[in-house]
Amino acid sequence: MSADQLFQYVNMSVLPAWLLLVFLPRWRFTQLFAFGLVVPVLAVLYLSLLIHLTAAGGGFEAPDFSTLESVMGLMSNEYGFVAGWVHYLAFDLFVGAWIVRDAQANRVPHLLVIVPLFFTFMAGPFGLLLYLVMRQVMRRELVAVPAELQSRA
Repeated sequence: MSADQLFQYVNMSVLPAWLLLVFLPRWRFTQLFAFGLVVPVLAVLYLSLLIHLTAAGGGFEAPDFSTLESVMGLMSNEYGFVAGWVHYLAFDLFVGAWIVRDAQANRVPHLLVIVPLFFTFMAGPFGLLLYLVMRQVMRRELVAVPAELQSRA
């Protein structure tokens, strides 16, 4: 399979998981699908690509992440770039699934979670930061006035 085809398939493979996280966050199979199936499959694909790239030779050496030049060299290979992209997709989906679980545990309304999920999908770390700030604001509101004191007011 060409690197371009693999890139297209991998991009499409995460969309159902993201749609489930947004539209069916409480469905019992959403976390199982996103967190328990898609993320591990992406992780195995990532490892397979790294092994293939390292074993195939052709001027490709074991990844060295200690210099900018070596990381740029990794990304200059089509399959190396796909491996990097799979890395992003896997971690972003992992974080998106965690956000949904954490929001449910902390009673953050799901409608508010959709915005950080979108940004996690599009710009991973920014979406996570947005959610963490939102969660902290929500927690302060909940902690500042305990429920038993609210009923007395």
